[in-house]
Amino acid sequence: MSERNAKLLEGVARDAPLIEIGPSFNPVAPKAEGWRVTIVDHASQAELVTKYAGGAVDTDRIEPVDVVWAGGPLHEAVPVTQHGSYAALIACHVVEHLPDLIGFLRSAQRLLDPDHGALLLAVPDKRLCFDFFRPPSTTGQFVAAHRAGQARHTPRAMFDHVAYSATDGGRAGWGQQHLMELRLEHTLEQAAEQMDRAEAGDGYTDCHGWQFTPASFELLVLEFGALGLTDWRVEWLEPRPAVEFLARLVRGREAFSSAAARETRRLDLLKRMVLEQRDQADRLLAEPAEPIVLAAKDDARLDAMDAMLRDMHQAQRDLLQTQLPTITAELGAVRAALDGLRPVGAAMEAILPVRRTIARMRGRL
Repeated sequence: MSERNAKLLEGVARDAPLIEIGPSFNPVAPKAEGWRVTIVDHASQAELVTKYAGGAVDTDRIEPVDVVWAGGPLHEAVPVTQHGSYAALIACHVVEHLPDLIGFLRSAQRLLDPDHGALLLAVPDKRLCFDFFRPPSTTGQFVAAHRAGQARHTPRAMFDHVAYSATDGGRAGWGQQHLMELRLEHTLEQAAEQMDRAEAGDGYTDCHGWQFTPASFELLVLEFGALGLTDWRVEWLEPRPAVEFLARLVRGREAFSSAAARETRRLDLLKRMVLEQRDQADRLLAEPAEPIVLAAKDDARLDAMDAMLRDMHQAQRDLLQTQLPTITAELGAVRAALDGLRPVGAAMEAILPVRRTIARMRGRL
């Protein structure tokens, strides 16, 4: 078992009744390894084998599907005699695809043991994959989808999925690796065409309807509970080095000593979301730059300047969170000056304003 799957299943007995949603060819708790699991997927085992045959996946890992979930509330697809009996519900890279996430969480409340049942989730971090350019989804968007009884992705979601899907050096997910060459995978016209098809109601088309960062997900769970929509809280959440974060949700919405304490917690999570997106911006700033053409006598001077800038950048991350807008702008100015350096004459003209910027930044540290 992988370390990642072991983390998800931490504290779960192998003979405990489990339910895994959409494991396809990569189950977390395989029946073949002795797990007592009910598998729910959008198609039967035979249909999934046909779907993935000839590809790069091991179709032998596709296990018999116990429940085919073709639409409607999840709990209605599972025999009522099994409601309230499951020790855990596993859903890896599922929640971002669900048209109605709140409805899914409410179904999980019906299916899991009310006292000890847990939701075990692996969720893509939008900063580390093709959702890079899309903002985190908000509670208001999820509430609107739930109130509308949304059963398929909206035309807006389909447009955004196509219009802003990105790859980096051909990778759909890059995790903690350096960005190399971001590019958009589709044209604006293709996005509009996909939106037209969605508006025409041409069947169900899958997409990433929602985007998350670790803090945005914690905020959603808190706010769903505070609004009385669900009864879950985050027991733990762990970012991973790949493209995802793991989370364990347990029953009992987050409790606060007062309304003011709850609002303080919300504000803290919102600030964390901004800092998470700052980290995303830092990844862009760290993209490899064009080579600088310099005379040999300038190399040592610019190496020292580059080392100083790296030290200051680390200090900013640790100590200057409150000065994010100003510092980000100044870093951009420094980078622009460095990127503009050409032969020695231009280099000497550019060094003076760079040194002034450095002096201002050092004055803040």
